[in-house]
Amino acid sequence: MTAIMGPSGAGKSSLLNILTGYTTQGVKGTLSFGSSGNTNRKLCSYILQEDYLQPLFTVHEIMLMACDLKVSSDSLNRSEKLRLVDKILDTLQLSYCKQTRCGSLSGGQRKRLSIALELIDNPPILFLDEPTT
Repeated sequence: MTAIMGPSGAGKSSLLNILTGYTTQGVKGTLSFGSSGNTNRKLCSYILQEDYLQPLFTVHEIMLMACDLKVSSDSLNRSEKLRLVDKILDTLQLSYCKQTRCGSLSGGQRKRLSIALELIDNPPILFLDEPTT
C-alpha cells in the first residue's frame, strides 16, 4: 500500500488522474505495472473522490447490476454472483443496508459502496482518491 499525502491543492488528485489515464493531455512518460512492465491500464480500478451512485437503486440492485456487467455468465452463474456480492458487502460491512436506496446512504456507506463496486472484478491495482471522506 502506498499513500500520497499533502495539503489541499498539492496535486494529489491530479497525480491519480494521470496514473489512471483520466488525464492524458500535457503528460509525458511511461508507466509500467509489476515486474513484467505491463502498461495495460485495465489492470487498474479508480475510485474517484466524488461518489457517482444512482440514488434510486438499492445497494443490492446496484451491486448485482455491476456484477452482471463486469463478470461473464460463463465464468460465474447467477447463484455464484449472488454469493460474490454478499461476500463483498459483508467484508465492507454493508450487508445490513442491502435494501437501502443509494440516495439514503451516509457518506461513509456511499464511499464503501463505491469501493465494493470496484472490488467485484478483483482488480490487481486499486487507486482511491480521498478514501476516508
